[in-house]
Amino acid sequence: MILFLACNEKNPADPKIALSEKFQNALDDARKTYNLIGLSAAVIIPDGEDWAGCSGNSHEDVPLSPDMLFHAGSSGKNYTAALTLALVEENKLKLEDSLYKWLPEYSNVDSNITILQLLNHTSGLYNYTGDQEVWDAVFADPHKVWAPEEIITQFLKEPYFSPGQGWHYSNANYVLLGMIIKQASGSEISDELRRRFFDPFELNNTFFAQEEAIPLDMAHCWYDYNQDGVLDDMSFMPMDSFNSFGWTAGSIIANAEDLAKWAGLLYGGHILSVSSLEIMLTFYPRQDPESTGYGLGTERYELHERILYGHSGGGFYHSVFMYLLESGISIAVLSNQGTSHILDTAGILLDVYLIHHNQAE
Repeated sequence: MILFLACNEKNPADPKIALSEKFQNALDDARKTYNLIGLSAAVIIPDGEDWAGCSGNSHEDVPLSPDMLFHAGSSGKNYTAALTLALVEENKLKLEDSLYKWLPEYSNVDSNITILQLLNHTSGLYNYTGDQEVWDAVFADPHKVWAPEEIITQFLKEPYFSPGQGWHYSNANYVLLGMIIKQASGSEISDELRRRFFDPFELNNTFFAQEEAIPLDMAHCWYDYNQDGVLDDMSFMPMDSFNSFGWTAGSIIANAEDLAKWAGLLYGGHILSVSSLEIMLTFYPRQDPESTGYGLGTERYELHERILYGHSGGGFYHSVFMYLLESGISIAVLSNQGTSHILDTAGILLDVYLIHHNQAE
């Protein structure tokens, strides 16, 4: 059972205090330390007391609640990778398949790139979201729904390197994966995600943006729209353009509890076969201060001398979910602003759990 606590609840620093209260206190402290508008988090503990809590506001005079939904950004790549591997298990795809088997030729896209190279970011493809012109297009027409083919043809520049000759994070990889998944499955991405993952595992607060109707209980996001140094409530702006630019590279919408559940289901072995999970957790070095390796839609984190698996995402919101293999606990943290020390907060919650666990022993 998930235990929801009121935001900003104060508790004394007592070693006998309930774990749920320690989590809440730590979340409140993190929000204040990092000067954030709002945080939502969940910790799933096998055979223990699961927790979900929040701190701060959605918007003026409206506090966050644990049921509120957030855009998970690039954390959605994890779902796309799992969907790809599920199709591989059914022999509808092969990781060694080259793009020319599934897609037409595109400028600045080497058709010899394989599905595996898309999944682990060794394709060399240009990362289109690093360009200001992309964000200019988002703000110029926020109602526009971009087709994936438009993104690939209009915004990809020359690749960084030849396929397999390096590592570079690129959202283009996962847009192309979405196009391949549609071809191989004959279905819309949202239909495949819901049929395989969301409905069977009761992820009732998880949605694929742009293709599914999203409930109204979205946390408002905050961004410096006017570039005046002050964060603005972005609820006035339609998110069609933003969501479609992310698509299978990052358009999952969920609450913290569902993200934490997903981490436990996936890395706990309930979604994919053992062999598929081993492939997903084959890591490639990356130059990034937040993670120490990238597998197939999976980031590897080292926190408190422990290895965790998961993914993070940014944009107008910020997200991370992670799974500690040795204990089976899952942690998810969501923020309604783009830069928010999200990994630091997850590390704080992990520390709370580890200290409490050690005290209990």
